[in-house]
Amino acid sequence: MSLVRRSIKNKGAGLINTLINKLPIELHVPGYQYCGPGTNLGKRLARGDKGINPLDSACRDHDIAYENSNSIADRNKADFILEQRAWDRFKSKDSSLKEKAVAWGVTTAMKAKRKVGGGCGFKAALKATNKVLKKNVREKNLIKLTKKCLAVARKTFKTKKTKVPRTILIPKKGGVLPLIPIFAGLSALGALTGGVANVVKVANEFNRNKQSHLGKGLYLAPYKGNSYKIGIAPFKSGGDLSCEIFPPLEVENTAQMCLLSLQTNNSIPNIEPGCNAIGFRNFIGQNENVIIPSGSYELYQLESVIQKMMPDYITFFELKANSRTLKCIISCSHDVDLGVENSIAKLLGFRSVLYTTDVTADYIDDCKITHKSYHSFTPYSSSALPYNEEIRINVQNMDSYTLPCESYIFIEGKVYKPTDAAGEVRFSNNGLAFLFSEMRYEINGIEIQKLRSPGVSSCLKAYCSYTPNDLNALENMAWDSAMDSEDNKNFMTNNIFSRCIPLKHVFGFCEDYKKILLNCNQQLILNRASTDLDAIHVVGEGATAAVDKNKKITIELTKVTWKMPIIKVSDKEKLKLLKVLDSRKTLSCAFRTWDLCEYPVLPRNTSHSWTVKSSSLLEKPRFVLFGLQTSRKNNIETDAGRFDHCQLKNLKVHLNSEVYPYEDFRADFKNNTTTLLYKANTDFQKSYYERDYCEPLLSKHIFQNYVPIVVVDLSYQNDNVKSSTVDLRIDFETDTVIPEKTAAYCLILHDQIITYNPFSGDV
Repeated sequence: MSLVRRSIKNKGAGLINTLINKLPIELHVPGYQYCGPGTNLGKRLARGDKGINPLDSACRDHDIAYENSNSIADRNKADFILEQRAWDRFKSKDSSLKEKAVAWGVTTAMKAKRKVGGGCGFKAALKATNKVLKKNVREKNLIKLTKKCLAVARKTFKTKKTKVPRTILIPKKGGVLPLIPIFAGLSALGALTGGVANVVKVANEFNRNKQSHLGKGLYLAPYKGNSYKIGIAPFKSGGDLSCEIFPPLEVENTAQMCLLSLQTNNSIPNIEPGCNAIGFRNFIGQNENVIIPSGSYELYQLESVIQKMMPDYITFFELKANSRTLKCIISCSHDVDLGVENSIAKLLGFRSVLYTTDVTADYIDDCKITHKSYHSFTPYSSSALPYNEEIRINVQNMDSYTLPCESYIFIEGKVYKPTDAAGEVRFSNNGLAFLFSEMRYEINGIEIQKLRSPGVSSCLKAYCSYTPNDLNALENMAWDSAMDSEDNKNFMTNNIFSRCIPLKHVFGFCEDYKKILLNCNQQLILNRASTDLDAIHVVGEGATAAVDKNKKITIELTKVTWKMPIIKVSDKEKLKLLKVLDSRKTLSCAFRTWDLCEYPVLPRNTSHSWTVKSSSLLEKPRFVLFGLQTSRKNNIETDAGRFDHCQLKNLKVHLNSEVYPYEDFRADFKNNTTTLLYKANTDFQKSYYERDYCEPLLSKHIFQNYVPIVVVDLSYQNDNVKSSTVDLRIDFETDTVIPEKTAAYCLILHDQIITYNPFSGDV
């Protein structure tokens, strides 16, 4: 037999590295440019791709190192560097939740790849087989030589120095799949997200419950030209097992190839003695335990086995994964007891307790909140309430538990009307919010949300969010949606008013985050408006003739306080909260923030294209609320809390390359055909609040004539595709020329997540 010669290019690369080199397609984590085993590096570098985030940039450097060297030693160094950089991104405070998930997968994959030496390159076995080849260099019988090599390889693999390739177990809590195969780990979280690579599919074809195919006879089947595919010699029971690699292995005409062994990865059993039981409880309280056979199971396989073995009285059992939270969900028609001996609770991320569906269970008197009271916090200076002044209110009660979602701004004031003014002064709809030009909310000195023109912003949002059941409560903040001459008629007595603005009415953080805040300072900053002409309007006889005199009407704020609920909890809950504080754990707060964009004066034509936003710092918009106002800003004669239709015919929102909605609205306000506009407006509550029903605040008549707000739902997007910028453009058409002094407003609602550490105060 002639000596076996290997290609210098792939010398010392190992099987997995060879597979990575030969991948015919790009294989990445969805949305990433470099994070994955398959990358067209030359093409991406020439195009100038730098990676979508620091983790992707680290993967880029890793790919460059792989391109420069095929040596296992050099590639192990690159794997170690990527492992450390990925782990740093996992621990970083400025990384998103999705980046942390991918960083965890990359760290695990690199650690596993280094431990198995690139997949299949075991030095002890190679040294032993090399010695056999050198001693038997004159052996002409290839089969006999192969048997000798296999015998030495088997003997070597039985020693303590060489370990069988391992699989990667997920953490005990919060995982979706019971285990991740090693090849799935190399595809950087591909198995978790459903995008398993072709290599993973090949690996999964091997029966995991069988023993390793180590040391079986092998063959090379000719493919095309000098290409070959790998196969295992026929089993005693008949049939064979082949593993096709695309593109097949290429060898030179002067070279010969001999495969000594094929090693496949067996999954470590995740169901075994000590973790193989689940209990079911019938209606009379008797438990029946199901013992699951030992083996390696995917989640769907585990569900199938339990369904076959569970008691007959159980009519429904489901075990599935939540792809958003990466946690398991169990649904069952009867009680599930995970507190039994040898329970599988920890494997699935559950607590070892009884999960009951019994509606007749005893009442548990567990009052966690023992006291709740509102405390008043005032500005630094009680005299700093005139026009254009900043009103800053600070809550420094760090030892107390506060509930900002239930807090509100309490306002007292008086309207001064000159003697020569004519007509009756009324507050505009949502008039209290028009008293301020800007509102900001801060935690520990860090801005959480800023709202420009809170009057217009809260009007756009409130008209779509509130229901008829909220009308009585809305009267407390100058809100009356009857849209007639009686609006806010009884809001003042002797020109004195006393009302409040709930913070959830103006801040998305207070509307969405309904939990207490621990050990933090909070600040509310209110910028007083330069004029009160938007907050009030004058109606009645002589109002039109005395416009100039009526503009001298002013509002004096005599008192502005922030009413904050202070919560006291039971000793049991207090201990839990102290443990959270002592653990120095970082807490996440998710909410929808509001961003108002204004086009002050629209040009007079029937079509218009408005580039609303082009930013790299904005999260993906989920909703767009659009409204038009004609001659309403700083006009004492009109109600600034209403909107105008301006004979709007159609509207499209362009978000990057997508267009919403798919079909035209085809509105015609002259003939009262606004069905699609009103339908989109009423469906906002279903999508935004995830309800099965909608209770619109406005009837179709009032919507059409007084508040024609256009709602465009952008919530259904492909979140796997990341874009470095967000370009938002609105194109709209009208049947007639847009009137003079017409302003356009666009309220963008988008997701936002903040984190704060109660121990250190970092936000």
